[in-house]
Amino acid sequence: MGAKQLNEKDKNMARLTAIALAAAAVLTVPAAAEAAPVVYPNPGTEAPDGTTEYSSQNTGTVKGFFTGSTGSFTVFGGVKINGVDRPYALNSHTSVYGDVWDFGPVSVGDEIMPYIYVQDTDTKYYTLKEFNGDGVNHVFTSLYGGDSLVPAGTNFAFEDLPGGGDFNYQDYGFVVKSFAAAPAPAVPEPATWLMMIVGFGALGGAMRRRTSMSARIAFA
Repeated sequence: MGAKQLNEKDKNMARLTAIALAAAAVLTVPAAAEAAPVVYPNPGTEAPDGTTEYSSQNTGTVKGFFTGSTGSFTVFGGVKINGVDRPYALNSHTSVYGDVWDFGPVSVGDEIMPYIYVQDTDTKYYTLKEFNGDGVNHVFTSLYGGDSLVPAGTNFAFEDLPGGGDFNYQDYGFVVKSFAAAPAPAVPEPATWLMMIVGFGALGGAMRRRTSMSARIAFA
């Protein structure tokens, strides 16, 4: 084997080694961490009024996605739809990030106002502070880009202490979003049903003729 052939073999081996190393590098790149909702940047001071309520953009259901809690109280999330509180869910101590709860049906234009229920003090705090007994803003709202567990939407981060407590707005958080109902399956038109019945009848007739012919051949 000549020197030229050895050089070509060395070059091919080098190319294969480079490709293998590149592939290994791609496979060992760690997955990007899921971004968390924005944390209130000014703890200790009452948050300015943000998104307090909004209109549903869909006819379907409204769902809540738990995003976290650092408080010691037992807190649940809920929604007020057109002035009526829906039952609350998503316990702050037993829920994990991304847990979801369906709060029920909504129609386009329905007014949605998230709230929390604090079990320890038997108190509800709404995103609209005029509904709160202490007249304090108990929520910090921020737009969230979403990830594999929580969809993009508005994150509602609550303060669960009377009077606003430490105003860190990390006691309970959830993203609330409405979703369009899945389209109902198409119902065949009467003409389609007739064609299907005729088709099944023709198929059954063909099978009977085939069976009869097989029987005649067997006894011939």
